[in-house]
Amino acid sequence: VNSSGANLSLPQGGNLSERLQTLVDSPQFKNLTQQLSQQMSQLGVNGSNIRNLQQERGGADLSDLVQKFDAQTEPLKCQRGALIGYGGTVFGLADVCTNGHRIDVDIATNYIPQSGKVFEAWLVDDAFEGSGYALSLGKILSTGTLDFREVMNNAMTYTDIVITQEPDNDPSPLASWSNSVAETWLIPPFGQ
Repeated sequence: VNSSGANLSLPQGGNLSERLQTLVDSPQFKNLTQQLSQQMSQLGVNGSNIRNLQQERGGADLSDLVQKFDAQTEPLKCQRGALIGYGGTVFGLADVCTNGHRIDVDIATNYIPQSGKVFEAWLVDDAFEGSGYALSLGKILSTGTLDFREVMNNAMTYTDIVITQEPDNDPSPLASWSNSVAETWLIPPFGQ
C-alpha cells in the first residue's frame, strides 16, 4: 500500500459514499489494484481459484481453505521435451510445469498445418495403463505457439502431450488420433 502512493485514510465528516467513490476512482487506488492483480497472478491466484474456494467454503473451515490455497500456489516443477514426429523428426518443443494442481504448458513449433487444418494439442492420461482420456489444450496459433494455464484436481495423472491435425472449426470435441503428427512423453511426477 505504501509503495502505491495511495492514501487510504478517510477524513471524518461528509458523505462517506462520495469519499469512498473518490478513493476508488483515484489513480493511486487504480495503481494499487493493478499491483495487487500482478502479484496474485505471479502466485498463480486468479478469479476462478478464488471462486472455487468461495464455493467450497460452505462446509469447510478456514484451515481447509488455506490448505487448498497453498496447494495451488506451491512451487512448480518444470520439464522440457521435444515433440517427436514421424521418422524421429523434431516437430517442436513443449515446456510443462506443475505442482500437482496447477499446470502450465508452452508449446512452440515451426511447422504449419495443411490448408483448412489446425494443429491441436492434447494432454493424455496413459492410453495403455490409464484412462486414455485426452484433454484439449487448444489449437496452436498461427505464430506456432500455444500457452495453456489451468488449475486441476490432479494435473500429474497425464503422461503424454500429443499434437493432432484437425479440420479448422471442427465441431467434434474428440481428437483425430489417425492425424497425430507429434508426441512427447512426460516424466515423473507425471503419470501418478
